[in-house]
This record gives sequence, structure tokens and C-alpha cells, in this order.
Amino acid sequence: MAMVTVRGAVAPAPEDLPSDGVLQLAYAPGATELDQASWPPLVDHLVRRLGIMIEPVPYDSYAEIVAAVVRHDGDLALLAPLSYVLAKEDEPGLTPLVQTLSEGKTSYSAYLFVERDSPYRSLQDLQGARVAFVDERSTSGFLFPYAQLLDAGLDPERDLAQALFLGDHVSALRAVAEGRADAAASYADVLDWAGEVAMEEGWEMPEFRLLGNAGRIPMDTLCAGPAVGESVKRTLRDELLRTNTTTAAGRAFFASSGRIVGWAPASDDNYDGVRQVLQRVDAHRQATP
Repeated sequence: MAMVTVRGAVAPAPEDLPSDGVLQLAYAPGATELDQASWPPLVDHLVRRLGIMIEPVPYDSYAEIVAAVVRHDGDLALLAPLSYVLAKEDEPGLTPLVQTLSEGKTSYSAYLFVERDSPYRSLQDLQGARVAFVDERSTSGFLFPYAQLLDAGLDPERDLAQALFLGDHVSALRAVAEGRADAAASYADVLDWAGEVAMEEGWEMPEFRLLGNAGRIPMDTLCAGPAVGESVKRTLRDELLRTNTTTAAGRAFFASSGRIVGWAPASDDNYDGVRQVLQRVDAHRQATP
């Protein structure tokens, strides 16, 4: 398996690339801070450095991107933590290459938010409340906050007046802003993003207060499917680990991504904590009539 050099970087063996030389990368725009505008600079960089062309392919939901990975639609996928765990269950050949790095951290926090003047002062106060979640496959927008409610002695299946699933993080906060929910599950840095969206869409963003911290979650991971050759995995991993905001290519790629500043090494066991929370939540939900 011969390796070649492209402008000082080691490129993958040609036989490990798809016949058309293009790797498809699946991602869900609403599930990551990396948006459509981020990908062209990275594609250009990898073509120049490694001779690899990547075609980003957006999917509309967590469920769709997990199903696509399991069907082997595409070669690479940028997956949120729970999406990775679920996809790995059905496709053991999925390999995490790198994970996003946010402000020097490889993990982030899941929160439950209420409005600043809300009468809810503790998690226990949410008994009989309406809680806006994102999606049953969202790590910070459902899984970890659900487990935190269990820790607080609440049964989300019985003790909430309503559990709303609104599809994305900003919509969950907007439900609170518009009085359709009393609390929202999301992640630590969502408020800046929601404020920008509120201004664009013309609704009023209230001040929010943190009601509960549901714990730390590993960042999203860029994975390779089982059909991707080892030399492709190796060269992509090595080059991405060198791509961060200290380089011109990294600054171009991460310019629209808020707090994402680079990539960090990833391994499957990084996500064992997510698996443990998932097992607990699934067991509880299955045991509830």
C-alpha cells in the first residue's frame, strides 16, 4: 500500500480512496456548531494538502444521520455524542478519528434553563412543569437533563405536565420565551446562538437562569465508516489534528463556528459515560408503563 507525498504532507494510498476520489461527509447542521459555511475552507485545505476531496452532505435530524451511517451512506460522519453511541451499536466498524475542541476543552455541559424571574428555584420545583427538550436522540437536549431529573427524584414520565420535543436547541429556548414551556434542556453555550437567531427571526430573547447542570459530555466526533481504508483514516486524523485556529487554514474553517477552535484525538471509550447514562435512561423509560 504505497503512500505518496502531496506538498509536504503524506497522502493516502490511491487504492484506499473511492473510485471517484470523493469522500462523502454526513453532518446534521442543527446538531453542531459547524455550519454549511465551514466546510468549503476545510475541503480546499485537504485537497491542497492530501489530494482528498470531501463532499459535505447535510441531514435534517439525529435519527436521519444515524440511519445514514448504519446504511453506509457516505464515508465520514460528524456525530453528536449520543448519535455516535447509537450508530456504533449498529455499526461496530465505525471509527472515531478526531473530536471537536471547544475553547481548549474536549467536553461541554448540559443544562436546564428557566427565565431569570421564573418561580422555579430548584429541579424539584419542576414537578408539574412543562419542559422543552430537543430530540430523544439529543445528548444535551434530552439524555443528560432527563438523567438529572431522575437524580433530583423526579420521574419525567409521570411528574412533568408536558414534555415537548422541538427538534433543535433554539426552538426549546424559544418555547420558554413564548410561554409554551417552563424550562428548556440544552447545552452551555447555546444562549449566544439563540440570541442571534432571535434577532434574525424577530422574537424577544429573555434573560435565562441556570436551574441545573446535568454534567459534562464529550464533544462531537468525526468518524470513518468501515469501508474507509486505513491510510485514509490515518492521514485524515493526522492532518486534522494539525488544523486549528493557530493556522490560516484552521482560522478559515472555524471562523463561523463560535467556540470550536480545533480537533483533538478521539477514541471509542471517550463515550463510555454517554453509554452509561443512555442505559440508565432507557431502562427507566422501558420500565414505565
